[in-house]
This record gives sequence, structure tokens and C-alpha cells, in this order.
Amino acid sequence: MTVAVSSYAADLDMLEADQTSMAISQKHLSAKELAMRHSQASLMLMDELELDKVMVTTPLMFAVLVATVRQFLVGYNIGVMNAPEKVVFPGHTTGEWSIAVAAFCFGGPFGAYFAGTLAETRGRRGALLICTWTFLLGGWIQTTAPNMLAIIISRLIIGLASGISTVIVPIYLGELAPPTLPS
Repeated sequence: MTVAVSSYAADLDMLEADQTSMAISQKHLSAKELAMRHSQASLMLMDELELDKVMVTTPLMFAVLVATVRQFLVGYNIGVMNAPEKVVFPGHTTGEWSIAVAAFCFGGPFGAYFAGTLAETRGRRGALLICTWTFLLGGWIQTTAPNMLAIIISRLIIGLASGISTVIVPIYLGELAPPTLPS
């Protein structure tokens, strides 16, 4: 299939070059020039098509999937606190619940601020691993929380992880992308 596509595109290139030559110099290209142009274009196109096919690998797709799941976690953690308000620690005040919800927003900017330094000192992959463990720690504390203070602390930790994720994931994906794929 690759050979057929590159041959067809090379034929089109050869015809265009011949028409351009005819328009400029009122002469067609010689058979040797046409054959050489066709051969060069076909080889270049085949190389590009083969390179693209090799660059998108299963480990690359898995790494992209894992990195983008972190961005899903950011959106999920923004809205997750709305549904269980009535059943989580009945008797909490509106102020306590407001602080628990707002703690996420307080942790986010701090995570974003420190994410660049984290990426430079630990590397992109290391920063993503730290981000993952921070998400897990916040989720574990939130799941096992005995009181509203633990919920507030867990939301702060999850906000910190979300801030880190917001900075690190685009950097990681940009550096991970093969140069042959458009950004």
C-alpha cells in the first residue's frame, strides 16, 4: 500500500514538474529527467510514510493515555464534591463544606507554581510519578477521612496534584510527541 501511494504521488509530482517546465521554457522534461524526478519523489515519500508508521508505537500511545488521564482527574475532582454533600458527615456546617470545596482551588496554584521546578529537578516522567502519588495520597485521605478536617486536607492535596498536572502534562506530551507528527 505504501508503494502504491508513494508511486501515485510521485506521478503527480512528475506531471506537475513537466507542466511547470513547459510553462517556463516551452519544453517538456526529457524521459531521463522525468524518471529521475519520479524515482526521487517516490523514495522520499516512501521514507516519510514508513517513518510515520514506525513512530506511533504502543508504548507511545500508552504514555499519552496515562498522561491525559491526569487531566481527567483534574476535571473530576473539581465537581466530585457536589453530589455527596448531604451524606458526608451529616451535621457539617455550610462554612465547613465551603472550605472543603475551596481547598482544592487553594492547592491548585501552589501545585502549578512548584511544577516547573519539579519537572526540572526530577524530569518530566518523575514529576508525573510524583503527581500520580500525590493524587493517590489525597484520594486515600479523602476516602478514609474520619472528619471534615481530613476532607479539607485531602482536597488541598488533590488541588496541589491538579496544579502539578496542569503544568506537567502539556510539557510531557509536547516532548513525547514524535517530530513527524503535527502538534
